[in-house]
Amino acid sequence: LKTVILTDSSKVALDAAIPGPSVTTLRSKLIAFAARTEVSGVIIDVAGDARVTALKQQAATNPACPFAKNLVAEEIKSIVDTYRSNPLRYVVIAGNDDAIPFFRSPDQSAIGPESGYVPPVQSNSPSEASLRRNFVLSQDKYGSRTSLSLPWNEFPVPELAVGRLIETASEIAGLIDAYVAAGSVVSPHS
Repeated sequence: LKTVILTDSSKVALDAAIPGPSVTTLRSKLIAFAARTEVSGVIIDVAGDARVTALKQQAATNPACPFAKNLVAEEIKSIVDTYRSNPLRYVVIAGNDDAIPFFRSPDQSAIGPESGYVPPVQSNSPSEASLRRNFVLSQDKYGSRTSLSLPWNEFPVPELAVGRLIETASEIAGLIDAYVAAGSVVSPHS
């Protein structure tokens, strides 16, 4: 086992038909992806975890509280950590912040704080709350076992590569198809 693949079927349409030459679902694509030799993965659907579900409900009830999203992320990370006895190398996240949340960390920079950005995010959303309260979003902590603690902040020390496939089921499936078509080696062109 080299890869943990995180998703939430209550937020990502794993069983919806994906348009294309052959009718398939994201679930079947994820299963085939996990079975690849270089991936050697396990799919963890957090939708069935009672604690994650309760914490997600709490975060949904309190969208202005970045800490509520961190509680969800910490609980999901604890699930990833149960697989650490394996020689893990990768964490793949299938879904957006609503499915598998980013960790929120205080932005301690004095230049260009997060609250100075005004991107088109929904009002009263967790994304807006993070920006307005000067939090930076990161997924590095899913791949770390230790953190460097300083008086003003804590920094995760990533040991595993962490990547995210987003946004919709068909877009995630398209990224998996591109990976397979490239022969498992993706070379950036720009």
